[in-house]
Amino acid sequence: MNHRGIQKPPIFELIAVFFNYGGLLLIILSELADIWSALSTLGALYIVFVAPIVMLVIIYRLQKTKKNSNYHLYIFIASSLYFIIMPATFYLLLS
Repeated sequence: MNHRGIQKPPIFELIAVFFNYGGLLLIILSELADIWSALSTLGALYIVFVAPIVMLVIIYRLQKTKKNSNYHLYIFIASSLYFIIMPATFYLLLS
């Protein structure tokens, strides 16, 4: 991002989105491999209760700057899609 001259690159937002989607992926893999543990439960609680708040903060912060670069726009879209992907994932895993 620094090579492209992007002002105020969304580093924190990118790391947070990566962390939240990575946690969701670990929950999916734990459920599919039938290896559920206490740590998986803590991860699921984070994904359900804390991650949506983090994603809302990211959406709020990027709402005005999403036109600065494609990075800002794609992180904004990924944060917004989390509210569709996360419930759909849990619905499919629990059904």
